[in-house]
Amino acid sequence: MAIKSFNKVSGDTRGILLNWSAPGGGVYSWYWPAQYAGVAGDLDNAATSLAAGITAASASIEAADKQFKQAGDVARVGAEACSRYCGPGFRAVRQAAISERQTTAAARYSLRQPVEASATPNSTAVEAIQRAEIRQTLFREFGTDLGGAFEWVMQSQGLDVLQAIVPAIDRTIFVKDKQLSDLLAEEFAIRKTIKFTPNEPSDDFATPADPLKNKMDDSSIRLLAKAKVGRIKLREEAVDAASKLLVATINFTAQSSNLTDTEALNLLFGKSA
Repeated sequence: MAIKSFNKVSGDTRGILLNWSAPGGGVYSWYWPAQYAGVAGDLDNAATSLAAGITAASASIEAADKQFKQAGDVARVGAEACSRYCGPGFRAVRQAAISERQTTAAARYSLRQPVEASATPNSTAVEAIQRAEIRQTLFREFGTDLGGAFEWVMQSQGLDVLQAIVPAIDRTIFVKDKQLSDLLAEEFAIRKTIKFTPNEPSDDFATPADPLKNKMDDSSIRLLAKAKVGRIKLREEAVDAASKLLVATINFTAQSSNLTDTEALNLLFGKSA
């Protein structure tokens, strides 16, 4: 039996949505949000191509379902169609997602590292001792009081306290609370991004109310830094969405070609099913 009722939902500005019914029952979906187009271009292009491939494969399968009486003949056409139309897009999405995952992981790792004032061995050792003292102060003042400790760190100015805590989060009480750990990591990333955000003088910043203004104010710089950090998070979400796309494509191939999931994966890789 072939897949049934394949449908590409039109007019959905939120992204690309494909639906179909499986031979054994149940409705399946394939979805790629449009919001990733501006943050993960290569991955978005690959996902869009894969959607076109699945749509083309479904047309071939539908035609075969009308032409042939034997389920085996329809499944053979389905396998050929998925190999031809879905395989290249599947591999492109997978490769783009792997590349995006590596890039975002490197960016996230970099944002979690402390900012070293200088590269001399003595200064590096002194800074390490100072960060250890801050962690000791945190424990001495707040013990297991997560709320108080969190407020103290967030109210600190600059990077000193945060860069003593975030890169060594597993050595603090925050290791017990992932939500607070993530919030501290995000704040550290924002402040670190602010530190390295240029703020060159420009007439473009002048306003009718403040014609002497020639630089971004602190709130504007923070918004810009927050957007940059948020962009990394959105790219991470794009990788997660791509993983779901690949699973949905394997399901589509298996269901339309009468294959196991492993056989469908091999087919999409261009191997013998």
